[in-house]
Amino acid sequence: MNYIPFKGLLPNQIEVRPTDTKLRGVCILLLYINSRRAASILDDTVGAYNWRMEYKDVGGKTYGRLSIRDTATGEWVYKEDTGSESNIESDKGLSSDILKRCLARWGCDFLYHAPRIIVNCPDSYYTKNGGLERMTMTFRVVHVAYEEKQMTELKIEDRFGNIVF
Repeated sequence: MNYIPFKGLLPNQIEVRPTDTKLRGVCILLLYINSRRAASILDDTVGAYNWRMEYKDVGGKTYGRLSIRDTATGEWVYKEDTGSESNIESDKGLSSDILKRCLARWGCDFLYHAPRIIVNCPDSYYTKNGGLERMTMTFRVVHVAYEEKQMTELKIEDRFGNIVF
C-alpha cells in the first residue's frame, strides 16, 4: 500500500481545549480532533467501506487496530496503537484516543506538528461559582496553513473574537 493522501485539517475540523487553567493569567491550548471527525476523515480519504476499527484486550490493556483496504490488491493492512482513558467517560475516551492515534500512524498526524500554544488569560476568561473560580473561556481555530505536514500558520481566537495566538 502506498502513501495515503490525507488533506490538511481545516480550521472548523480542529477543536481547542484549554489546559493548565489553574495557573491564573495564562493557559496552554491543546489542539485535537474528536473521533467523529477522525471517522469522517477516513470516510473522505479512503472510502467508508475501505476502513475498519477493531479493539482487543491484551493483558488488561486495550489495543486498537485500524485496518485500511488496499484497493489495488483488496488486502487489509493495519496499524495498531493503544491510548489513554479520559477523565469523564473512560471507556469512550479510551476508544476515541486509540482511533485517533491509529489514524496518526497512518499519516494523518498534522496536529502532532502544532506549536506549543501559551496564551494570556485576562480576568474576563474566568467565572466565579460558589466561591470557586474557573476558566470558562472557549477558543476556536480561525486559520491554519501547512507546508507538507508542518503547520506554518495558525490563528486562534477566543469567543469574543480576539486573536489570542
